[in-house]
Amino acid sequence: MSGAGAAIHADDIAWSPDRVRDDTGFRISPDRALLVTRDNGQSWKHAFAAMPDAASIPVTAVAISPGFAEDGLVTAAIPGGIGCSHDRGVTWDFAQLPGHLPLATCLLVVPGEERPLLLAGTLEDGVARSGDGGRTWSFWNGGLFDHEVIGFERSDDAATIIAVTPSGPYMSRNGGRSWRSHDHP
Repeated sequence: MSGAGAAIHADDIAWSPDRVRDDTGFRISPDRALLVTRDNGQSWKHAFAAMPDAASIPVTAVAISPGFAEDGLVTAAIPGGIGCSHDRGVTWDFAQLPGHLPLATCLLVVPGEERPLLLAGTLEDGVARSGDGGRTWSFWNGGLFDHEVIGFERSDDAATIIAVTPSGPYMSRNGGRSWRSHDHP
């Protein structure tokens, strides 16, 4: 399993898979601001700076697409929703998660044939899934009996996704549409 979807904590950095060429990374500061570097960490700027109304939005998780060099996709969890950028973090679109302000704790971008699959693990509501680039989200919790999702892992071929919960891991082999308990070594 790859740690590509591991939860990001304050001051952790999510680097572009093509960091050697693009020097790009995103991190959540201790005050929960999303910061971006385009010079391999020499300097950091607010990722939402081009959007004055969004500059103070706290971020709880960030994930970069494995195909970032081609698709420019980065996702950021905000209170009650998810921000998606398809242009390497220059501009952002925000979508609300279903329900009453779910708090996303972790994100995962899974490569797909036509477009990536986006998953958001939440503190109390399970796993939200988006197949349309982050415009709409819905919860898919069939078989997921612990709805506190604290991390994701995926196999290198993206066929298996693991949702990490306090009661143990759950596995999905159908893109997060259903889950089953999984004994994880």
